[in-house]
Amino acid sequence: MDSALRRLIGPGAVAAALLIAGCSHDVMLRVTSVHNLNSPTKDRGHRLAYRLVQLKEMPPMAGVQFPSLWRHEKDVFPGLVLGEPEEGNLDPDTTVKLSVKRDKAATAFMLVGNYYKPQGSCWYYVQSFAQGSSVTLTAGPSCFSAKASK
Repeated sequence: MDSALRRLIGPGAVAAALLIAGCSHDVMLRVTSVHNLNSPTKDRGHRLAYRLVQLKEMPPMAGVQFPSLWRHEKDVFPGLVLGEPEEGNLDPDTTVKLSVKRDKAATAFMLVGNYYKPQGSCWYYVQSFAQGSSVTLTAGPSCFSAKASK
């Protein structure tokens, strides 16, 4: 496991899972958190836990709710999850760069965050490798936003 990722692993109030898909390059993630990360009050942030998962294909996310997915990716998406998800935590007001070795069979990736009060479906981010293997993410008070690049 990458040493930068090891520094992020630990107990947290938020969980994220990134599902990764098809190409031979590593997945490069740059994640920047805001000062009020995972905060219902907006005045101070809290640690966000996440999970990164590699997938054989884009997952059918319609109707998937966080409680049913967190730590149950293989049950929710049988046959799609490759290997074991990477787990970590993100602290407020930080930027981390992670490199994850891509599974040869992966065609998509997904990041899932365990937000205190998530908004809509932005508690996760899913991307096909056809859209690129490098992603810049912002982890906000209640959701992720991302910009992909080739």
